[in-house]
Amino acid sequence: MAKKFLLTKVSMNTIEKTCFKCGLSKARAEFYGHPQMADGLLGKCKDCTKSDVRGGRNDSTREYDRRRYLERTHEHRARIKVNYAITKGQMKRPAACWFCGGKPPIEGHHADYANPLGVMFLCKPCHSLCHKLTTAVLASNGYAERLAIYLDQEIAA
Repeated sequence: MAKKFLLTKVSMNTIEKTCFKCGLSKARAEFYGHPQMADGLLGKCKDCTKSDVRGGRNDSTREYDRRRYLERTHEHRARIKVNYAITKGQMKRPAACWFCGGKPPIEGHHADYANPLGVMFLCKPCHSLCHKLTTAVLASNGYAERLAIYLDQEIAA
């Protein structure tokens, strides 16, 4: 059976609205509010919206998330250990960046996750640059050379 869509005049006074997804006419209370719609309500009913949200993440995405979590568990544990050591007073977060002396916020950078408390404390720009350089060195696509030229130009300016 083909879905039947009714084109009706948009009015705030209507009691019912037709869902474009399931084609059923339902009370206005069965639709979520949406400020950008002409009548102030989303075009699909709450039931269709909920089913779309539940089915939105397919199995391949969930499998990717599981794999990524398992691959990065050691990184998460290292961050927890650093935060615990800071909380217990065993380690102190410095007030300035280790590399440039910049101001907070200061982030911890693990060069090696096998040594969870071996952390360099860097400002956000230095931490980002550190990761870019690491990626550049590991990549064999000329990224390191292009990044070095860019950094030379930026430092000279």
